[in-house]
Amino acid sequence: MREEVNPLRYHMGAEIARREFLMQMPDGEEVLAEEAYFLVRTGVTEPPKAGWTPLELEVMKKHKWWSRSDIAATKETIYPAEILAILDIAKVA
Repeated sequence: MREEVNPLRYHMGAEIARREFLMQMPDGEEVLAEEAYFLVRTGVTEPPKAGWTPLELEVMKKHKWWSRSDIAATKETIYPAEILAILDIAKVA
């Protein structure tokens, strides 16, 4: 979590979801990805890249923070695909 928000001041709520899946890395290696989802509130609209690893800088095309209404309205591909259902279960407006 720290790499996505470092060095920001933020309020992180409880974990709202978790998932595991097999993921293929750019070099072809398969790894078990474990993701945990948290609702984070901050006044900053653009997440910093200060804590990203060299691999993240290489493979991440775009990184931004979204509101629920932005997610619902977009035609872009967003992962996880079921993020709106996760937010609904967590009762996030």
